[in-house]
Amino acid sequence: MTRRKPPYHRNSKGRPPAQVIGYTHDIDGERWAVRERRASPSGVWIETGWPCDQVPGPGRKSVGAPRIILTPALAETLRTIVGFNDAKQALAIGNSALNRMRQRVAMQHKDQRDRWWRARQDDLRRLTFEEFAMKHGVQPESVRHQHRRFFGPRPPNRLPEWDRQQVLAGVGRVLAQQATHGFTDLRLSRQGEKTGKATYGYWKESPQGRVYLFTSAGLVAAVPGLTVRRITRALALSGWLVAGRRPHIHSHPYRIRGTQVLLYPVVPQGIALEQPKKDAQDPPQ
Repeated sequence: MTRRKPPYHRNSKGRPPAQVIGYTHDIDGERWAVRERRASPSGVWIETGWPCDQVPGPGRKSVGAPRIILTPALAETLRTIVGFNDAKQALAIGNSALNRMRQRVAMQHKDQRDRWWRARQDDLRRLTFEEFAMKHGVQPESVRHQHRRFFGPRPPNRLPEWDRQQVLAGVGRVLAQQATHGFTDLRLSRQGEKTGKATYGYWKESPQGRVYLFTSAGLVAAVPGLTVRRITRALALSGWLVAGRRPHIHSHPYRIRGTQVLLYPVVPQGIALEQPKKDAQDPPQ
């Protein structure tokens, strides 16, 4: 006599089919069977169930209790609520389930962000950090991080053309218009004599000609919006800055009236400087 097999899987223990009240999709597009639906304190619906191919019933293995379905509406709520305790209070979800969903939402957001940057690699390679940030509405520091991630660090001698043009234009404008009024004689200042206040710095004579010693504040005033490091780097790579004893250190220490001051010596190239006016009382030569 042949023994008849039961019409259900041996591990299902003859339980009846699970009751399903509807269907929905999660953030990955997978279709789920909804077993229960309730409203959270924040108003978002919390739905529990199983994937459609795992609904318990005769002939199927037990897949456990219904799980919370990470629907697009629930995922959007988790993105807007940053704090863990705030999300727990707003959704009334257990710690383990909430932690798993938060990690899954963060991973999906990371994938979407990665695809966004990959779709704009041409602009990232071609534009400067500031131009890319202005065009796409992101922060320049984020552009710098993503550029390093995709293309590696920039060569040390590479400089955005926009930086170089802005620095040379700002410093050149100051030297062309304020060469006699915006700088103080360094020799007289070091001797303690009373001199006018230096707006941009000091000047001194050298075998190569007059050198203009900018202070940090003077450089920032000449090129607003850029840091001293970026300004000096652009000047050094353009040949306008006198090299120091060590590479990448462009400041020179000077003691003025008992105080040590760091100055940046600039030798302008190809600029018609303002000539000092000769006193009319001087006797003819």
